[in-house]
Amino acid sequence: MGIQTVIIARKMTLSIEQRLQNMDKVVILMMKKLGDGAIRRLWEDPRDPYYHEIVATIWLDLENHGLVKPTRTAAAVRYSLTGQGWLKGLDLTKSLEETKKKVGDVMRVMRERMGGRTHERNVLVHSSEIARAAGVSDYFIENMVESDFIRKVFKRYSMNAKQSGRWYLFSIPPKFGQEIIQGGNFNPQPPGPD
Repeated sequence: MGIQTVIIARKMTLSIEQRLQNMDKVVILMMKKLGDGAIRRLWEDPRDPYYHEIVATIWLDLENHGLVKPTRTAAAVRYSLTGQGWLKGLDLTKSLEETKKKVGDVMRVMRERMGGRTHERNVLVHSSEIARAAGVSDYFIENMVESDFIRKVFKRYSMNAKQSGRWYLFSIPPKFGQEIIQGGNFNPQPPGPD
């Protein structure tokens, strides 16, 4: 009986590589279920037959890596993708390049609304207006904001977004879309005597 117990325990233990593969599998499955929906509106139950091949502790690994966030009730725990999880899912499902093009369209519309960079104040615009003009869904805009796509993927200054119900009010700064300066040899010196 003791040998049988050891064998069962060994079968339940996954290597790090297997755990990482399972994590990727869950993110891919969640992305398929999500489709064009909003990440914070899809809450998944790990007990769902859709995830029958996934070991329960993988969900905790995903949570620890910031790829999903839980909501716990007395009856169950449900998970949704985080912005970081959505970005990972775009990469795993080979959708990142297509998404970059869509975000590029959104950024173009935002720059048009700015009317040039000659002003010092932020421009306020409603997210639904941007979505319509760029030809994307409100859910796409929501995922773009939740993932901080412009800053994390393009490494460019983004807009500030304040949520109002299902939509956002964007405050677009004059630096919007400019590449963020990182590192380099910028070392300001105080003015010296002439």
